[in-house]
Amino acid sequence: MLKARIINDVVDAVSYADVDDAWVSVPEGVFAGFTDNGDGTFSAPIPPSPSTNPTDYNLNQFQFFNFLERLGVTEAAVDTAIDSIEANANTRSEHKRRFRHATRYHRDHPLLMSLISAIGKTPAEVDAAWMQAKEVK
Repeated sequence: MLKARIINDVVDAVSYADVDDAWVSVPEGVFAGFTDNGDGTFSAPIPPSPSTNPTDYNLNQFQFFNFLERLGVTEAAVDTAIDSIEANANTRSEHKRRFRHATRYHRDHPLLMSLISAIGKTPAEVDAAWMQAKEVK
């Protein structure tokens, strides 16, 4: 028989082993996180809604270049933007390599944040394109 330890109306743990009297019998299929409805029934936890914050999603290389395409931004435009925001030639070269060869792209990366204003796109435009590109498989 399945037993559960319930704390503040939420199943904290379940066990088939003999446990102390504080544990109560529960129906099969109940697991930690279920809510005790107080009438012998239990409700499964409701999964959280997916985040709408673009910084919660990283893009892979294919998705990132799809993101740029959605914005109408070419690789040459990115190179020009990097040239305009970075005076040091070595750092410019590093940024361009990072831009082309990264395996994960982060919406809140400082380089991307700088490029946004340099390419003339608003944060809202970038966020919308980012969220669309994350769905590309």
